[in-house]
Amino acid sequence: MLLTSDGRSNSPRWVAISIPASAGFFIFALFVSAAFQPSLRWLHGLQALIYVAIILLSRQNSAWGFGAGVFIGAFWNFIFLRGASQDIWALLSEGTFRADVALQLTAAMAQFLLIAACFTGIWRMRRDSTVWVSSLAGGVLAVGYLVVLMTTLRPQYIALLRAVFGL
Repeated sequence: MLLTSDGRSNSPRWVAISIPASAGFFIFALFVSAAFQPSLRWLHGLQALIYVAIILLSRQNSAWGFGAGVFIGAFWNFIFLRGASQDIWALLSEGTFRADVALQLTAAMAQFLLIAACFTGIWRMRRDSTVWVSSLAGGVLAVGYLVVLMTTLRPQYIALLRAVFGL
């Protein structure tokens, strides 16, 4: 359970449960994906560290961890939903089953839960500028780290990032 500096709970129980559950599921999805596609092992192994940090920091009621959870979840979902929209549509409407798309879609659902729980964690903190700045900094660091991983370990993702963001 998330605690304040004086030991009191600051967030609802669902937040304390949802963050490690959703981040843990996403880590699981990363490792399943890496098991079937060896070229992703380094990327997914290092990407999993973001979610480990989110779990650990959110347990400490850290705005850095909550911000990282909101931003990385939104960033990953945006990339996936924009980049794989045709594959998602084929899976949902045409019944064209692809295990990789189904796994990613399930992981996206976990990311939505992570976003909601982390945003609630931020919202329940004291309302001063340091909380918002720390949340923003945690989010920017997490997304920046993922972009560096993607561009250095999988340079072919640069084209995906450009296409998704219209660059």
